Amino acid sequence: MRLEEISSDDTDERTGSDRLERDSTESLIGPYRCLTDAEHASIERAWTKQNGGWYGNDTVWRMVLDLNKILRYGRRDGTLARASQRRIVTFVDGLWAGELEGPLKPSPKVAGVLLAGADSLAIDVVAATLMGFDYRKIKLLRRGLAVTDLPVSSVTPDAIEVVSNEPAWSDLRGIGEHHLGFAPPRGWKGHIELEELEPVPAGAA
Repeated sequence: MRLEEISSDDTDERTGSDRLERDSTESLIGPYRCLTDAEHASIERAWTKQNGGWYGNDTVWRMVLDLNKILRYGRRDGTLARASQRRIVTFVDGLWAGELEGPLKPSPKVAGVLLAGADSLAIDVVAATLMGFDYRKIKLLRRGLAVTDLPVSSVTPDAIEVVSNEPAWSDLRGIGEHHLGFAPPRGWKGHIELEELEPVPAGAA
């Protein structure tokens, strides 16, 4: 049990844990008492959602896609062109990685991988799959692949070409079948884990 400061509002008919879960922005003021582990977990879940680190966040992915459009199509005068203005090469240093509560409080994980590519979104799809996450369940990646006005990627997932010194990672399906099993943050747990990749269409690269 943990000693925490809690609300002393006795006029609220909801239970303490329900109140903490639903009213995540309420100030925790009043007399002290020991919270149960369940109540403490409820507070942590509420603050996780308030800080944006959960699967239902519907704003951050939009911001990231906008930034990628600016990077790809932005002109020096601050306007957006209709054609890509530069080539972009993305490197991912995954020798030492992190899992669980990243990026602020990750638990270290030795992954031993380096990724590089000329399509940032394709790299993210490969990296997510390698970690054991389903890119189709991550709104940033799913929506990013669907963008048609100023697209941020020139490939579809089934057309991503993978070159690796690990024979099992010769394509996205192989990566998914031999992923590294990263643990997701608690705000994403149960919502993004990789279950099974759809069959690659016949004749696809």
